[in-house]
Amino acid sequence: MQNIQFRTLRAEALADDSGRAIFLKTGTGHPHRADMKERVMSKPKIKWKNEPETEDYEGGKNFLTLICSAAEAMQLIEHLQKNDTIERASKDLLRAADLPLLDQSDPHVREDLKRIDKGTPLPPVLLVRGEMKKGNPLIIVDGYHRICAVYSCDESASIPCRMATWDKI
Repeated sequence: MQNIQFRTLRAEALADDSGRAIFLKTGTGHPHRADMKERVMSKPKIKWKNEPETEDYEGGKNFLTLICSAAEAMQLIEHLQKNDTIERASKDLLRAADLPLLDQSDPHVREDLKRIDKGTPLPPVLLVRGEMKKGNPLIIVDGYHRICAVYSCDESASIPCRMATWDKI
């Protein structure tokens, strides 16, 4: 009689902090491998609005007046309003901005994750291009929490952005 080993699999469902299901496949049976655990998580479909919201521009202007003059802030906002929407990966935005990833314990990130789970479209984020030669990182004018929420769902997900540049003002 021949000795045959079968690989058995068992799936467990857990919930993460935002209530999304996380499935763990566990299995044994291969004679040369230890138990295997693989995290499998379905990525939600993230919906986006075509245009930023009025309050995003207002909040962005308030932020920009902390780092430049009111006149420069207004010019940057005008450029953001006129520029076309582009897309960039969430991981690239965080790296270029040199900002840490906020986790799901942040209340604003948690709120954006709820919006994603409900299928509520998110507005594009507002950016000012960094200046590598001067050592200035990308500035996230509005949408940092949205970027972090999207990253926690899918680090490679494309995020619609409006970008202004310092050399245009």
